[in-house]
Amino acid sequence: MWWFLPTCIGAVFLLLLARLLRRLSLVGSVGGILPPWLLAPMTALAVVGPAWVVWLVTTRPGAGQSFAHLYLFGVLVAGVLPGAVGLSAAWFFARRPDSKDRCPTCGHDLLHDQETCPECGGGRQVATIRRIYSGFARQRSSHPHLYAMVMSFQYALALVALIVLALLVVPTPRVVTTQRAKGTSSGTVFSVGSDDDPDFPFTLTNEITSRVTTAASFGGVVPFLPSDVSLEVALQGRIGMERNGTSVGEARTISIARVVRSRADMESLASEMNLARHGIPVDPKRDPMASEAGLFLMIASGYWPAPNPNAPVPTATMARAERWLALGESASPWLTFGVPGVLGALAYWVAFPRQHKREPAPSAA
Repeated sequence: MWWFLPTCIGAVFLLLLARLLRRLSLVGSVGGILPPWLLAPMTALAVVGPAWVVWLVTTRPGAGQSFAHLYLFGVLVAGVLPGAVGLSAAWFFARRPDSKDRCPTCGHDLLHDQETCPECGGGRQVATIRRIYSGFARQRSSHPHLYAMVMSFQYALALVALIVLALLVVPTPRVVTTQRAKGTSSGTVFSVGSDDDPDFPFTLTNEITSRVTTAASFGGVVPFLPSDVSLEVALQGRIGMERNGTSVGEARTISIARVVRSRADMESLASEMNLARHGIPVDPKRDPMASEAGLFLMIASGYWPAPNPNAPVPTATMARAERWLALGESASPWLTFGVPGVLGALAYWVAFPRQHKREPAPSAA
């Protein structure tokens, strides 16, 4: 269960950030419109974040070429960016002093109920665009439908941004599975003695699959956290016996399957890989199973390098490379997307609690 410790830490960080977002929105909002310093990062997350996640998932090694992330990015830019720019403009206009109590012609101060200027006789007129912007801050009831649409867009943007942020900062346990070797070798171990000594035709099939478990989000892997590395090793084959080209007796079956978790485990397995253990006396230098053992040790050295007494410990290059593949790993979507998605929705609930209470509908002016 310790793999979920980074998830818990990421969840606490996200909720604290949501609490800070709530304070900033209360301080900087004008008439319910969030300030640009909140709208800008939310827009960036809502536009770039989904495209980044799709790119990671669809461009894994062997997944082939995909342009889904580009199409998604274009749709999000066209659908989100104009609304965010309009909200920022509305916020700036709503902060300007309202000129409705001054005559638009001579600037004379008008009383609340004066529709005609006593100085120049001009009428109280306010530009339509100015009246709409001012309505967000002081006259919500004048434009209830427009206000409802804008607020819905704004908080939908916030919800998407917080879910994307959760996908980027909340790590979950992920398993990267990579096939490292798979092949078949065949041949004959010829006797070097008299003609009566048997020859041994063989066929061997090897397969090595690595499983690297690490904690990662779509923003990066958790640093300084050791990964759990294991190699699933399998060797299958048949060893026959011939004299002068004629089969003698039944072929022997070779079957080895083991999960290796350290270099010591692999060295122990390699020491068992020889035909002598199967009752077949051959020269160790010509033993085909010894060649397979050498392949297994070579691959294992990328995960558990052999220590050098006269130098620093070598880097486990393969395990380090496979850790970064975890960014695009989604073998368990319920865990990879579900946990951050729920935490992002919870963060939205913390950041904007007032939006979840039923408010009375604005009355027409």
